[in-house]
Amino acid sequence: MINNVFLFTWENRYSLDTELKRRQDTFAQKYWSDSVFSFNSENRNSGATNQTIFWGGLFSTKKLIILRWIPTCADRQTWFDTNSLNDFTDKFIKSANLIPADNLVIFSSYSPDKRGRLYKFLEKECQIKEFKKFWTIELKNLIRSQLWEIKISESTMTFLINKIWDDPYRITSELDKIREYCLVHSISSVDENLVDELTFWQSETVAFGFMDILLKDTTKAIHYLSQIQQEWTNRNEFAGALYFQLKTNIILDDYFQRWIKDSKKIAAESGLNPRWLYINIKNINQISKNWNELRNMYKWLVQTDIGIKTGKIKEEEFWLNIKKLWLQFKA
Repeated sequence: MINNVFLFTWENRYSLDTELKRRQDTFAQKYWSDSVFSFNSENRNSGATNQTIFWGGLFSTKKLIILRWIPTCADRQTWFDTNSLNDFTDKFIKSANLIPADNLVIFSSYSPDKRGRLYKFLEKECQIKEFKKFWTIELKNLIRSQLWEIKISESTMTFLINKIWDDPYRITSELDKIREYCLVHSISSVDENLVDELTFWQSETVAFGFMDILLKDTTKAIHYLSQIQQEWTNRNEFAGALYFQLKTNIILDDYFQRWIKDSKKIAAESGLNPRWLYINIKNINQISKNWNELRNMYKWLVQTDIGIKTGKIKEEEFWLNIKKLWLQFKA
């Protein structure tokens, strides 16, 4: 095991980036800023990277070396071309045990290709720190820390998370806006109405927010639908999100009809996101009550989408007819 080489990875980019920044700041304060080296797409140079990693200082000066998006990220083009990456990988695997003890090397890759030689080597020989997605309780702790001088209830935090979804970067951005507004207007507490007024729907959460409200309050759901119709610029994107949410609810109801209620088992068999399942299971009674309505809307959505794309149905009819179907739901 090589103790001075790490791989920071996994889906929680906010936590990963925050930890990297904390280490950079701490290292710079302790050993001066010249001891921190960060290589990315803007300062790519495989020769300089190798030299920095494998050479020590004349007076044993400690170094923190960060390599962003290496191993190759599935969702980002690496800053090495293929030949340079292969050369770097060969060099690193061959000589990793020669890295000076005073050099701390951190590879940072949100979604690395686990089939690659470099990842397999790091997994076997080095230390991997995984930054997994926040659970709801962790997201609420993040909200409390950002709004530490402002009161916010559990239900309001739940509303905010359901509206914005679980991206900490998105949440902190919206919290900055809420906090600034509260400070300017001397507001000491935040409720759902203020959150709703100041924040915007995240594209992935629009359909979930609507379905959640629809199953509880049809009138309020119609109001939100009108609001989205005015603000939304891409009907196809909204329809896609709604399609996904309807499909999730139908699959979930099907499992419950067969007395399969273990969310882990459902997630493993269906391939659905466990967090989506966990949130939707709370509405299972309303979902089951609207068994026919959910399936009718699902069929209508598929047929309407085909009709709009083939020019047989006008796009304006989408919003009108979806409201009619909405009114059939039993809250």
